[in-house]
Amino acid sequence: MKDRITHALISFLCIIFVLSFGLIYSGIESEMVISSKHQNSINIAIIMYHSISKDDSNTGEYIAPLETLESDIRYLYENGYSTVHISDLIAYVYDGVPLPKKSVVLTFDDGHYNFITYALPLLLKHDMKASIAVVGSFCDTSEKSKDTCPEHAYMSRDDVSMLSGYDAVEVLNHSYFMHDLQKRPGAGMKPGETFEAYKNAFTHDTLLMQQSLQRQNISPAAYVYPYGIFSNESEELLQSMGFLSTLTTVEKTNIITIASPQSLFALGRYNRDGRLSTYEFMQKLGL
Repeated sequence: MKDRITHALISFLCIIFVLSFGLIYSGIESEMVISSKHQNSINIAIIMYHSISKDDSNTGEYIAPLETLESDIRYLYENGYSTVHISDLIAYVYDGVPLPKKSVVLTFDDGHYNFITYALPLLLKHDMKASIAVVGSFCDTSEKSKDTCPEHAYMSRDDVSMLSGYDAVEVLNHSYFMHDLQKRPGAGMKPGETFEAYKNAFTHDTLLMQQSLQRQNISPAAYVYPYGIFSNESEELLQSMGFLSTLTTVEKTNIITIASPQSLFALGRYNRDGRLSTYEFMQKLGL
């Protein structure tokens, strides 16, 4: 009788052990899956600068003082952040090329000449990268005026070509004629416009800019929406044209995931309002 009770007790304890081990293993496996998923994604904040000025009286929503840019770069440098290009995000998604754990992207919109005068020396000094979004019609204006005043001029094609020779700088497509709210809402559809008419206009403008840059041996894989205006239609058209990433002005941090090309589209960016201190702005981004 005692032998039967002992055998039954041992059997019961064995069952409890197996069930407990199974639950523990299941939990470990679950943690491994979560960990694996976490390792395959990275949070990326993209900072959107426009013009940089030495004249503090120009400070505004889209104009940051030079000392503010210096303070931002120093903050990122001292806090261990690495700057990466949009092309680095693309390589991470498509090829699994590792990114630094504390990565951030710096973008400069519209092709202001003061990027060359003020921003580039700071980037080179601290071994940092930036992506510049260039507008074709603004280059035309620069070449006609020959203006190189840092406070209000734009880059010429020669300037853009020169910058593309730096490893620190990446050039992005920011449209040719569509950085303009007079004829249409940026790169968006006009009221009452048919999709076919929009498709023709948007595709023509985008490829015109792409071809202009390609003549300078620059082939951007990313498109930056003028004024951040985008739609499902524009996203589909850009993907059909071969673009691998798009950038908006929606203020959000992005989750970039390996083998998930869609995570590269409609990327959010935080506008660098020049009226905020570096601390206030970085706290807003959680950096």
